[in-house]
Amino acid sequence: MQDIIEHLGVVNTINPETISVQITPVSACGTCASNQSCSVGNSEIKIIEIRNNYKDLFSVGEKVRVYYGRKKGLHAVFLGYILPLLIILISLPIGTYAFNSENVAGLVSLLFTVVYYMALYFFNRIIAEKFSFSIKKFID
Repeated sequence: MQDIIEHLGVVNTINPETISVQITPVSACGTCASNQSCSVGNSEIKIIEIRNNYKDLFSVGEKVRVYYGRKKGLHAVFLGYILPLLIILISLPIGTYAFNSENVAGLVSLLFTVVYYMALYFFNRIIAEKFSFSIKKFID
């Protein structure tokens, strides 16, 4: 199993903070083991913003390889889907026991989940640094 998910792309725009890369998924995306966790395989054309730590190495229209660590992808799925599900599954029975009402427990469970997603939103800059894509020059 590969440790890196990689796609070919073309540099769209270059800003001081970001490099925008357009990716068109190839036919192999349908059979890729990472297809479910990779957002590139789910669309026709995908634009990916990459932090511009590459001082004048790339130019608009240049072919590049965009890559991302598989473990990072799994960690992102955990933070976005699995952990909120665990919050609901744990807080619902505890809330039912504490409040003796399924309706109140359901609302408390949803409240915890909303608070969790708000925390993700407020810390998105810190999280985005951890889950950033990288690029390298395309060599035939």
